Amino acid sequence: MILIFLKSCSILIALIFAKIESLHQEVMTHSALSELESVGNAPDSMTHTVIFAVNQLNSDRIQYLLEDVSNPSSKNYGKYLTRDEVGEITSNIESSLLVEKFLILNDVRIVWKSTYGEYIRASANVSTWNSLLQTNFQQFIVPRNKYNSFIRAQKIVIPVEIVDHIVSVMNTVQYPHSSSRRFKRIKNDVSIVGDSIYDSYVYPGFMNSYYNIQTNTGYIKATQALFAARSQIFSPPDLAYFQSIFNIPNNPIDHYKGGGAVNNTACFNLNNLNLCSESNFDAQYLTSLAQVCNTTYWYAIVYTYILDKTDI
Repeated sequence: MILIFLKSCSILIALIFAKIESLHQEVMTHSALSELESVGNAPDSMTHTVIFAVNQLNSDRIQYLLEDVSNPSSKNYGKYLTRDEVGEITSNIESSLLVEKFLILNDVRIVWKSTYGEYIRASANVSTWNSLLQTNFQQFIVPRNKYNSFIRAQKIVIPVEIVDHIVSVMNTVQYPHSSSRRFKRIKNDVSIVGDSIYDSYVYPGFMNSYYNIQTNTGYIKATQALFAARSQIFSPPDLAYFQSIFNIPNNPIDHYKGGGAVNNTACFNLNNLNLCSESNFDAQYLTSLAQVCNTTYWYAIVYTYILDKTDI
């Protein structure tokens, strides 16, 4: 039997056990539940969407290829695979069709399926899911969180017919944290980072000391990129100014893709700082911690998720 228990992390973990006594993850269920407020069982007639992640093929081969094309000493360095090439290697059509057929036979509607069948989004009423997954979906509220309410279960049992064909079932036992972000507070220790007028702030020297970065000289054939959207504005002069303050060699963005918001004066306008903060911050630390690498600024006016934010 396979039992999937509530985890406080953002991704589902499937646990295979031969005996009930070996369920050592049960304690985590209680700690996660302590952050939630239940408002009762979800109505049987309420529609709920679940996402099945289908078991993929040739994971060892893909791992090898990933490491090979990422290794600067390899002759295949930089010869990255396209989305279609990856799909042709990993897609498990047989399992995808089997899971899809099983769901349809159990009165579940297929809402969407990814190009190579890795994910199947399925919709049914709560009553159907309760029966199919041997569970009891409830409505929960996370205090002080942007999610008003959501439907989840404390545990599910994966049907034996598809247990060997999937690796996870999302929108079932995954819960948002009680706070949207959790930050690690870093004490700026002068004895570690050295005397500087920027003590009490995070700056390149502090990052090097804290993470024990021995060199900021990257591999000249390596590539790196940052992504921006939602009208974030990048300012090349702001990057150059940042690099000059911290004695970083001139290391501008090498390539721009997607057009987008690039404005030389954006960050000098105090009324516009919200639009220029994130993308410029990313560029500053990317180019300061990994210098001489070929850097691309990729901007998209509109972007979509493969999965909804609440799916994982």
